[in-house]
Amino acid sequence: MIKIFYILFICLFVIFYIIACVSPVASPIGENRNGTYKGTQPTLQKRWLTISIKDDGGFTLGYQNTNAGTTSDTFEIYSTNISGIDPYYSFQNTKGAGTLKFISSNKVIVTFRKLVPDYYVIGETTCRKQP
Repeated sequence: MIKIFYILFICLFVIFYIIACVSPVASPIGENRNGTYKGTQPTLQKRWLTISIKDDGGFTLGYQNTNAGTTSDTFEIYSTNISGIDPYYSFQNTKGAGTLKFISSNKVIVTFRKLVPDYYVIGETTCRKQP
């Protein structure tokens, strides 16, 4: 009877260990992606979107006030709020959530849905790495 419990315990331990190792958790963006990326929002207001990926794996996401009636806004995304495996990442903070999809060494597709204080969506915006 004790032998059965021992074998069951070992099997459960191995299963949970495997699950823990492959589950997506907070994952900072790799150092090879550091830098500033810029692109134009393809929908309605055509605002400039800027992403600055920092050394710690977090980034700053913001858009420029390029049209009358819109205001610029910046979002700080810490590395602890990012999950995924290169080249696909998802993130969220207190204002909203989004995704990053790196399609080459110098391009990223960004989506973002802001919820607080005013709702808007940054549709898929392709940003290029700046020299």
